[in-house]
Order: sequence, then C-alpha cells, then structure tokens
Amino acid sequence: MGEQLSGTAALAKGLETILTPVVEQCDRHVEKVLASQEQLATQIDRLTQIMHNIQEATPSSTVTKQAHKLFSIRERVAALAVLVQTVQMRLANLQALKAQLPSAPSLLEQ
Repeated sequence: MGEQLSGTAALAKGLETILTPVVEQCDRHVEKVLASQEQLATQIDRLTQIMHNIQEATPSSTVTKQAHKLFSIRERVAALAVLVQTVQMRLANLQALKAQLPSAPSLLEQ
C-alpha cells in the first residue's frame, strides 16, 4: 500500500489546518483590541484631567458625578485590558501547543 497518514497524524494535521487560521485571526483581533484599549485609556486620562481642572475651577455636584463616572470607566477599561491580555496569553499557549504537535510526514506508516 502507499504511504498513508496514521490516525494521530491525520487528526493533528486536520486540527492544525482548521485551527491555525482561526487562532491567527483571533490574535490579530486581540492585538487591535489592545491598541484600542490603550487609546481609550489615554483619552479617558485626558478627560479625567480636564474634568479635574473644571472641578477645581467650579465645584459642582454634576461635575463631581461626571468625574466619578470617568474614573469608573477608566477602571473598567483597565480590567478589560487585563482580560484581553489573558486571552492573548491563551492564544500564545495554543500556538505553542500547535508547534509541539508531531508533524504529519514523520508519522507516516510504511
């Protein structure tokens, strides 16, 4: 008989074929989300400083409430950034596991 892939090699190759594009696409999206989160955090910091300056100039309960809202949003953005980093680490782990899979040609039956 001709050379055929063993069941394990065929499964490994199939999983690699299916998962590689998905993992790469997900990784690209995670990188975009991280960049977006960094931009958002910068803008929130800028707005927080502006709100602080306004609050010092004209103490008002409305300004204080808005400043607290901005601070709350900033904390949520930071928490989301941690979550996105966790996802990115998991993607890296998947890529590392993929690299450890035996390559299909070395598992050919003879």
